[in-house]
Amino acid sequence: MTEFHHDDPGIGDDEIVFRRIAQVFVIQDENLQRLRPSTQAFRQASLSVYLGSMTTPDTVASEGTEPYIVAISVGFLRQLGLGIALDPSSGGPGHCLITGRRTRGKLNRIVKQTEWIEGFSP
Repeated sequence: MTEFHHDDPGIGDDEIVFRRIAQVFVIQDENLQRLRPSTQAFRQASLSVYLGSMTTPDTVASEGTEPYIVAISVGFLRQLGLGIALDPSSGGPGHCLITGRRTRGKLNRIVKQTEWIEGFSP
């Protein structure tokens, strides 16, 4: 089975994306000495994120019930071999999907690189 993998070249590596995080997916990482999202927060088949240059954290928060938001850079996702594609049909402004195969190792690296958005952190 081939997984859909699209990467929109119009989205720059310096862009950030926002991801809503449910409280159940917030864990204390003793190694990092901070709260971070669990890898489960990034396991969904269609991984929705929002492009920071096209929206705001307030708008992202209004799109769902999850109380927290993290940010991660598009460049970092691409370093992991993942892509990002705009998907305005199924979300609000700046809605995108992270594409490509997300292995356990990639998920671990993603969650360690996320940063909580001020006002939307645990």
